[in-house]
Amino acid sequence: MMQADFNGGVRAYEDYLRSPLGRLRDELVWQQLAPLLDRSPLRILDAGSGLGGLALRLARLGHTVTLVDAAPEMAVRAKDIAAADAPTVQARLTYVVADVHHLPPALTAQLYDVVICHNVLEYSPDPPQLLAHLAALLTDGGALSLLVANQANPPLQAAIKGLDLAAAHQQLTTDVQPAAMFGAAKRVFTVDALINLCADAGISTLVIRPIRVVADLLPNAVLTDPAQQPALLALETALSQRREYRDIGRMTWAWGTRIHPAAWAE
Repeated sequence: MMQADFNGGVRAYEDYLRSPLGRLRDELVWQQLAPLLDRSPLRILDAGSGLGGLALRLARLGHTVTLVDAAPEMAVRAKDIAAADAPTVQARLTYVVADVHHLPPALTAQLYDVVICHNVLEYSPDPPQLLAHLAALLTDGGALSLLVANQANPPLQAAIKGLDLAAAHQQLTTDVQPAAMFGAAKRVFTVDALINLCADAGISTLVIRPIRVVADLLPNAVLTDPAQQPALLALETALSQRREYRDIGRMTWAWGTRIHPAAWAE
């Protein structure tokens, strides 16, 4: 795994978030996450917060969110974006520049009701260690929200969109994808591998949902057509609820709760 350049990728990442696929990802994840946050205010840690879009939506609901990102430029841009919101919303956001693998003592000295780790495990040098580190920061019964790239999707993209059957066959067994937005190769995870990683970290996985089942296989003309986007969101929303499509989304979203250490030991 190469070192990812998150500072150098700020502009490209912001462009992605504004793209049809980026907007679709964020909306689908929000549809899954928001109904589970049934009380307020929660103390939330967003580990690998990027430009802070999710944290901002959570703060608008009344939750307090600590945003942690290793890239100073990401944190600066996140603050700039949040500056357009009400002062009461901004007051619920705390920004910390740090490696999520080695959080400062001020953050590890407290526990969180929810820890978010979205599209971070792909770039981690040690995903099991990172998950264990984050799980230890949860209150008893606290929840972990994960989003990772799914290993089952790249072969479909290579075959259907790329028309490269040999590449599709080869990607059936690879767990690393080539360098993309941040200049680094990234891991991809099967759904079973993700569930096992959570279990090893003491997280009982309660919900698994596919994110973008068909969108990445569609022609760009469909993705960029505003008239098609409501139908695409409706279709993706319906597909995310169907068990038979769980394992083939572009990404996998998982929600799990911390197992009490005593129960874990048993």
